[in-house]
Amino acid sequence: MSESIKSFLVHMMTVYFTLVTLITAAILLLGLYMEPEAEFGYSAFAEPLIFAACGTLPCVVMISRHELPIKAYIRRKIMQLILIELLVIWVSGARIEDGSALQFAISILVIFLCAHGISWLQECYAARQMTADLIRLQEKAGGV
Repeated sequence: MSESIKSFLVHMMTVYFTLVTLITAAILLLGLYMEPEAEFGYSAFAEPLIFAACGTLPCVVMISRHELPIKAYIRRKIMQLILIELLVIWVSGARIEDGSALQFAISILVIFLCAHGISWLQECYAARQMTADLIRLQEKAGGV
């Protein structure tokens, strides 16, 4: 398996588990606010897993052989968000007429932004770590 495929699969798994966590938190917060007396069975544990899969699948629109220019990157991110919105709302069965689709859409947008914020923080940390490693390597090579 090529390094780029492995890297993409690792990224997809990271996105998936980040989404599971964020979706679970969103369901908890919205549920406590909207229906605090509701109780669910064990099947409710599947929803965050299913919704996270729906949020992960549209990541394929970001696949590119080369680095994308910023405009193309932003267009693909918008397309990815729209696909996620449509897929999750369709899978959830939310209805436009009772307002649940709008609540889902807003929740999806917030989760999308949070997931990208977490991803950005992870990438910043990794970049700082690589920079520190390179500086140590240069100092070590210069001292030989």
